[in-house]
Amino acid sequence: MTGCCSAGALAVGAKTAAPVLVIWTVVVITYLAFCRPNFRANMREASKPSAPVVTLLVLAGYAALSALWARDPQAAIAAGVTFAGVILVGQLLHWGLKQLTPAVSILVAGWFTIGLIAGGLMLISQFLTDFAIFRWILGTVPNLQPIGNSMVVQQNGQWILTSISIGNWSVAAVSMVMWPGILAVVSVAGTRNRAYLAISLFALVTSIALISDHQTSQFGLLVSLGVFAAAWAAPAFVKHTVAASCMFLIIAVVPLSYAADRVFKLHDASWAQPSLKERFRIWGSVAEHYTKAPIFGIGANNTTNVETSYPVPFEGTSPITTHHPHDMILQIWLELGAVGGALLLVAGYQVFRVVNRVPPAVVPYVLATVVLIAIEAIATWNLWSTWFLSALAITMTFLLLGVRVAEDAGKATSPAFFEIWLPQSFSAWWPDRSKSRSRV
Repeated sequence: MTGCCSAGALAVGAKTAAPVLVIWTVVVITYLAFCRPNFRANMREASKPSAPVVTLLVLAGYAALSALWARDPQAAIAAGVTFAGVILVGQLLHWGLKQLTPAVSILVAGWFTIGLIAGGLMLISQFLTDFAIFRWILGTVPNLQPIGNSMVVQQNGQWILTSISIGNWSVAAVSMVMWPGILAVVSVAGTRNRAYLAISLFALVTSIALISDHQTSQFGLLVSLGVFAAAWAAPAFVKHTVAASCMFLIIAVVPLSYAADRVFKLHDASWAQPSLKERFRIWGSVAEHYTKAPIFGIGANNTTNVETSYPVPFEGTSPITTHHPHDMILQIWLELGAVGGALLLVAGYQVFRVVNRVPPAVVPYVLATVVLIAIEAIATWNLWSTWFLSALAITMTFLLLGVRVAEDAGKATSPAFFEIWLPQSFSAWWPDRSKSRSRV
């Protein structure tokens, strides 16, 4: 039920991803401590993280170390500590979910998906009512006012929505967790219902993206659907293509960004939306500023509007405010230099080695998730945003849970979700459920 509430909270308010991640982890570990007799012995496994996790922790440590040369040392230290904290908590949650029995894993995966669907429906209602519930909460709870948020303003004692972009954080979170949710659905549902449920979940998330103005998620869902379909037809080829594309993007993001803006002048392209044109300007300027600190970078979370403006208008007494490049890979190259870029490349290679070991039946879901996350990462968000890092940790953890549940379902080592999803007192609704309960 904690997983169910976590999914719902992630969909309705993605900015709550960090406390959701922590609470879910605490509940899972507490459950194991009280219900699994070999809990302490198995805890040793939690202290042995996988290769990608180790590399990302090194990257987090280097981010904190960049405080030695950053103009804002506190920001660099905070970025590194936050990054490492999210990784460690996510690793602990992943380990905890691995310790669950097959039947309990089915319950967690199924109820997480139910929470995702309920939260998605709530998010649609928010878009259709101009976020009426959110505005009501702002007007009801004392001293609860969004700081520096121009998407809701107070007029004549009432809160007015000025932009539906306020829901874009949730749209991104729901989009990232969609393919793991579909994997869970097809793994825990009965044979006759899995196709309908999977299509319904995809339609729900797609509807959310379409009624929003978050074009990154819209594009990501379209591309990931193509990757998913292609992976069914040629899994090996698509797997290698996605891996090579991601590796190339990590290596070539700086020259590609510079060429897109300064050589091909895509910021003036007639086909580009205004927000995309602004992205091209920012990316070109960031690529140019990268050359000023190419090896070690300018320091984690130290990008300002000086590095991202085009052209740079801030001189003299004009304010210099924090900003970000709207491209996490490019941000690593700017803030952590070639050292950070190399660590990211190693981590990416290690991730695809893990992907190479997953069962063939789940490869399309894994690749579609990776592609969608990559698109979200290279077009919109700040690398050091706690909510995004936490949402990403939840997504990857749920994806790995989905892979485990799919394996269990293939081996017939767990009952179907509908047979155990309610307390036994409701068994009269499904008389044959008692047969499966003996296996739980």
